[in-house]
Amino acid sequence: MAALSVVVPTVGRPDRVSLLLASIARCDPHPDEVLVVDGEGSDQLETVVAKWDAELNLKLLVSPRGVSRQRNAGIASARGDVIVFLDDDVVIEGRTFAQIHEAFDDQGVVGVTGRVIEPRGRRLVAQDSRLRRWIPGGGTQGGFTRYGYPRYVYDVDVPRDVQFMPGCFACVRTPAARAIGFDENLAVAEDEDFSYRLSHIGRIRYLPEISIIHRKLGFKSREPRTFDQALVWTRRYLFRKNFEQTALARMQFGIFLITLVAHRIVNGDLAGARGLLHGHGGSPRGLDSVAKR
Repeated sequence: MAALSVVVPTVGRPDRVSLLLASIARCDPHPDEVLVVDGEGSDQLETVVAKWDAELNLKLLVSPRGVSRQRNAGIASARGDVIVFLDDDVVIEGRTFAQIHEAFDDQGVVGVTGRVIEPRGRRLVAQDSRLRRWIPGGGTQGGFTRYGYPRYVYDVDVPRDVQFMPGCFACVRTPAARAIGFDENLAVAEDEDFSYRLSHIGRIRYLPEISIIHRKLGFKSREPRTFDQALVWTRRYLFRKNFEQTALARMQFGIFLITLVAHRIVNGDLAGARGLLHGHGGSPRGLDSVAKR
């Protein structure tokens, strides 16, 4: 049976980490180790980790801030055969780790994710909206358009091979995680880039019977204009890095960006729309001040 290492990046949210660790402690079995990767160094977090250390075999790491850098620090220190990446605002219970063990009995599988239960956004055309199926660019559920935008799974009860795992719940064989690594240029959509590259070395399975709750607390603190300006940079970067630059793909990417601007306007997010329109000046560093997780 594969040994499991849980990696949790966090910055300044000891209360959230405490709730996550309490939920892990309720699981049967426990993972073999839990690595909490702190992006700022916090005495409060040290207290939280000390509380659960004996029960969960905890280790606190301190890393330069940035979700990709923090996850890479966890990858480097993990001793398990499989790494389970969780965000600090996740809650899990029950047989989650037993189910992950079972999923990796298939030696052809390098990655596993499951159903992520999240609060529905108030915006029109939220992430789970059926209208998102009409975004141009091809691709199937759990895959990507030809310019690199993820097609979210909407038939959520059907297990399938996918190309995308959300960073809040992604399980990866440790040698594969070390071979791929997270792109430290990215502070958002880093999970998309990681998953897409991972899918080229083995199968990634979406299994609906494995589920977690993700409260998405980090997105509430983002500054819309800064975030969306840097988001355009990120989308262009991923398109150029991972996908063929055909005329059709470039045209559909342009339509996609126009659709994003319209989406922000319809939802009354004028600051976000301005950020998207000025995205040519964006950079990944513009996201460093945005607490995604």
